[in-house]
Amino acid sequence: MRDRYDAMSKDVLVAVLRDVGTVERGVEAGATTQRVDVLFRPDEAHRKARRERGLLGAIVGEVPCDLEPYRSTPRVRVAREALRRLWSLHHVRELELRGTDPDAELPMWRAVLLSPGRPERAMEVFGVRAAPGFPAGVYETEPEVGLWIVVLHELPETRDTLCLRVLARGEVQRRAIRELRALPAGAWERRLIEILLRWRIEVAIQAT
Repeated sequence: MRDRYDAMSKDVLVAVLRDVGTVERGVEAGATTQRVDVLFRPDEAHRKARRERGLLGAIVGEVPCDLEPYRSTPRVRVAREALRRLWSLHHVRELELRGTDPDAELPMWRAVLLSPGRPERAMEVFGVRAAPGFPAGVYETEPEVGLWIVVLHELPETRDTLCLRVLARGEVQRRAIRELRALPAGAWERRLIEILLRWRIEVAIQAT
């Protein structure tokens, strides 16, 4: 079930972001046993389009982000592993940059954990706080740490959060899918319906 959810979630994230920047899956983070799930790198050419992708577009709009969806609320160890992968990958890319500019420094990237519930202990350990300018459910550490946590069940139920709430569980996901199906035929979010059906998400099949 976890592998199925992971694959479906990555498909959703790629579908939302593939045309507003560069999306890579399974990027090695300096060691063969360390891979980031979905690495998104924003570009200037698609800044306006990213803003139209709601909350997810706003979160990934400034620096490269490792997007890590979880079916269960992550523990401290899981959050630590996500950060380790991010830091390793960032270090490798910074060393590459310094090959041409010895004084170059990359702004810290973000590890964005998409969690169904509130990971209280991880939030306490890493000093996570509500992200200024973002809705309820979005949390961040100091920029130099690079950890962001999005608690899917805390997000306001608006169109801006729809593509993230589709990755939630239970009734939150069911309501999101009903909202998704009610959108006009030309809405960009409707590309997610095909993915949900492909992965045979029960609530999506029942609604057809």
